[in-house]
Amino acid sequence: MDPASPSAGAPAPHEPARVRRALVAAFAAVAIAFTIGLAAAHTFDSQIRSAAADLTGNASPSISLVSSMRSALRQLQVVVSEHLATCEAGRCGSPPARIRELQNELRTTWEAYRLLPYFPGETDLWPPVDADLDRLGERIAVALHAAAEESAPVGDERFGESLPGMFDRLEGSLARIVDWDHDHELAVAARIDRLARLSTAASVAVDLVVIALTVLAAALALRLMRRYERALGDRADDLEHFAARVAHDVKGPLAATSAAIHAARRLAPAAEAPLVRGERGVRRVVRLVDDLLEFARGGARGESGGSADVPAVLDDVLGELREVAAERRVEVRLEAAAPERVACSPGVLTSIVENLVRNAIVHMGESAVRQVRVRALPADGAGPVRIEVEDSGPGVPDSLGDRIFEPFVRGAASGVEGSGLGLATVKRFVSAHGGRIGYRSAVGRGTLFWLELPRPRGASTPGAHA
Repeated sequence: MDPASPSAGAPAPHEPARVRRALVAAFAAVAIAFTIGLAAAHTFDSQIRSAAADLTGNASPSISLVSSMRSALRQLQVVVSEHLATCEAGRCGSPPARIRELQNELRTTWEAYRLLPYFPGETDLWPPVDADLDRLGERIAVALHAAAEESAPVGDERFGESLPGMFDRLEGSLARIVDWDHDHELAVAARIDRLARLSTAASVAVDLVVIALTVLAAALALRLMRRYERALGDRADDLEHFAARVAHDVKGPLAATSAAIHAARRLAPAAEAPLVRGERGVRRVVRLVDDLLEFARGGARGESGGSADVPAVLDDVLGELREVAAERRVEVRLEAAAPERVACSPGVLTSIVENLVRNAIVHMGESAVRQVRVRALPADGAGPVRIEVEDSGPGVPDSLGDRIFEPFVRGAASGVEGSGLGLATVKRFVSAHGGRIGYRSAVGRGTLFWLELPRPRGASTPGAHA
């Protein structure tokens, strides 16, 4: 297959852009639907509140006041009738004060009712009540005067209607107002019920739309995320394959060169010094190739089931680096080596520790105190194993911060060989195996790099060896 051609099943070049546009459109639709839902809810709430105000501020108080008038009217009829009956029996005295009190109550209650809000057309029912109240007041006054003067028939002749008929007429006018308000009260209640149902239906509809759009947006986001994950995975695989191929192509000739130099050292002892330097140069190139390969592989997950003996790896690494340390007049000391194991392969742990210790040695600079101290601290129960590499070098500049773990980021030390991938490789390995790494540094007083790696599964006792 032509490497330049898209692989089978690969997405069209513009498909991710279309997915992103669809995702933005879906989120915008969610926002619009949510806004519409809020506006609809606010509208229905305002209408329901307005209808409820008609009930609490109009219909209910009106019915209550007019009903109170009807009650006072019937009490007035009873009191007046009893007084007139007493007068007819020849025991007439002064009219009871209760008559005047009930008449004042009727007028006061009627004025209070007229101050309330009213429904359209309700005021058309008021003139008959005003007229009946006036006529009834006059008729009662005439009847009471006639009873006191023993001339009751005069009242009937003047008004052409009996006193009980006037009471019934006014009571009927008040009853029509109560019926009017009651009918409108039922209509308002029905309106509130209808608005509540519409509000519920609109809320459910908007919720369903928002849920559907959210699911669509989530599906698009997941699709886009998976697409980028596949792209990143493909790039990682390509990088690893490329690094492995370069390592194979480069390390083959280097191995032959190293073997030739080794043979030359045996055949020409006089050329020992330059041959040793050449062999060291070959080893440096091999380390650079190994760093590139490890960096490419460092993005992968840590192998499952790996187990490394921490003290054994520390002894091997420090033994290998003592010559390098001696050349730079650096004392390397293993201060503590707890009998622990960590969940990674011995090769990975060797690479991690060697990078940290070698980095501390070569970056010692011109420090007066030239020490590198290595510690492996015991795990706390089921916690991780902590490894520390502390040096007395110049420290890490504050301007670097955590960027020191990024590829090709190096300190300001001059004359130090390296690829700038050592700490990046260490961080990749530690993170891939579920661990953590960090450092603390003081400029001019040294740096302490620390890392924590989990113990192997099933290692229940500190110091247990597989």
